[in-house]
Amino acid sequence: MGIEKVLTSLLPESGEVKGWSRNESFEEYKGEDLFFYINGGAEIYNEYGFERVIVQDYTSSSGKSASLEIYEMTDSSSAYGMYSFKSTGDGKMLELGQEGKLQDYYLNFWKGKYLITITGFDEDEETIAGLQSLAKAVDTRIKDMVPSERPALVGLLPEQGLKPHDVKYFQGNLGLFNSYPFTTKGVFEVDEAIKGTYTGGYDIYILSYDDEGICRKVFQAVSGGLKQEPRYKSLKAGDGSLELTDEKDTHILIRPYRNYITIILGASDFEKAAKMADELQSHISGR
Repeated sequence: MGIEKVLTSLLPESGEVKGWSRNESFEEYKGEDLFFYINGGAEIYNEYGFERVIVQDYTSSSGKSASLEIYEMTDSSSAYGMYSFKSTGDGKMLELGQEGKLQDYYLNFWKGKYLITITGFDEDEETIAGLQSLAKAVDTRIKDMVPSERPALVGLLPEQGLKPHDVKYFQGNLGLFNSYPFTTKGVFEVDEAIKGTYTGGYDIYILSYDDEGICRKVFQAVSGGLKQEPRYKSLKAGDGSLELTDEKDTHILIRPYRNYITIILGASDFEKAAKMADELQSHISGR
């Protein structure tokens, strides 16, 4: 079965969800053609490893509408990353695929290398029920076609106080910048990174590199690059770490450790940030 047929086979047929019918045709976009579908938003999909998407509209017997998008990404890490980028901590968690979530009239979940987004056009009970039923039908069709595992890097985040539905996974500089604009330059050279938000009001970032040597070189570039950014009110470098405060007095501590760059953002002061960084290094060592 060809790739295109695999994707179209995931589309629920008319009547499969009671009261909902497929419109006559679907749309398909591959590679750079995504820019024709998502004007101004395709770059982040491509950074995560976009391959293709099919879009199918549905109409209920009472005239309600829903649009189903099935994105095929490079692998499950890419699908999870794009899901984490689109999703927020708000919304209702659903038992759909991996981490199904309903937010207003949007429903997202990922499964294997697929990212599924279903959009209604109002918050009426019929529309919301239809979104969930369509999602269940797609979830059933995907079944166990491909593995569905979170990236291993997620496991390096300390669990105590972690908000599990606010985790963000990055596969490039654009995703990192959208999370927090450390710098407009690509000095972090992000290939893989994770961010955890914690109940204590701070964030932990872990950026992974191929080896310790590359990590140290990147850290030196980061140190030099951030010194050129006017948005930081203070920057102190020393003992293999950077301490910064931004224009909102946010405390930022950046340290290299092994083949990782770790960042504590939003601690109440640098003493607490340093303690957190020490604990994070011990946690990473124990994994």
